[in-house]
Amino acid sequence: MPAKDPEKGKGLTRESLKKSGLLEQYVLGLTTREQNRILKAFLADNPDAQEDVAALREELGNYMDGYNLGPPDAEREVRTSEDFLDLDHEMILEMTERNHSLTIWRYVLGALCLLLVALSGYLFRLSENTKAALLQEKARHAQDDMSHRLKVENLEDAVLDWSGLQTVTTYVGEGFIQLHYSPDDDRMILDLSHLNVGKRINEKSYHIYVMDGEDSRHVLEILPADEHSLHALKVAGTQLQVYSGEKEAEDHNLVAEISLP
Repeated sequence: MPAKDPEKGKGLTRESLKKSGLLEQYVLGLTTREQNRILKAFLADNPDAQEDVAALREELGNYMDGYNLGPPDAEREVRTSEDFLDLDHEMILEMTERNHSLTIWRYVLGALCLLLVALSGYLFRLSENTKAALLQEKARHAQDDMSHRLKVENLEDAVLDWSGLQTVTTYVGEGFIQLHYSPDDDRMILDLSHLNVGKRINEKSYHIYVMDGEDSRHVLEILPADEHSLHALKVAGTQLQVYSGEKEAEDHNLVAEISLP
C-alpha cells in the first residue's frame, strides 16, 4: 500500500516509490538533500528497490545512447544534487557580495551627488556675490566719472578767457607796469616783467594795495628775491596802488596807481 507521505519516509514501499516518481527524480539527480538521505537509507535495506534504480539507470543509458548523448568526460566529476545545492549556495553568496558592493557604490554615488549639489550651490552663490560686487564697482566708477566730469566742467568754466583779455599800462620811472584783465571777470594778472630788474633788487619789496573808496586793503607782497614777474590777483575795487619798501615803514614809496576797470 503506498505511503501517504513518501518524502518523509513514513510507510515507504517499493510500489509507493514507483508511483511517487521519486526513483526517476533520484536517478536524474533532481531530488533534494533530505529526499536523497531517505532514499539511500531505504535502498540500502531493499535490494528490489535497488534493482528498480539499476533498471531506470539502464533505461536512461539506452535513451542517451539512442540519441547520441554521451556521459560527461572522464575527467569531469559527476555532480550530485548536493553539489547543485552547494552551487546554489555559492551563487547566493556571490550575489549577496555583489549586491553589497553595489550598495556601497550607491552610497558613494549618492555622496558624490550631494557633494556636486553643494559645490554647485557654492559656485552659484559665489557668482551672484561677484556679480553684485561688480555692479557696485561699476556704480562707484560711474559716480567717479560723473564727479570728474563735473569738476572738469567747473574748471573749464573757471578758466579765464584769454581771447578777450585787455591790458592797462602804467609807466613808472623804472619802466612800466601792466595789468591784464577780462571785462567779465574780477581776476587780474599784475605784470612786473617790464620794471628795471637791477633797481628792483636794490629795493626791499613791493606791496600791492586795492583801494575801494577810502578803504585800502593789502593783497600782495613781492619780495626782492621773488623771481616771478606775473602775479594773479582777484580783487574788487576802484584802484590798485603799488608801493616799494617795508610795509609798516612810513617812508615806503608809491610806485604806481592803476585805475581798475
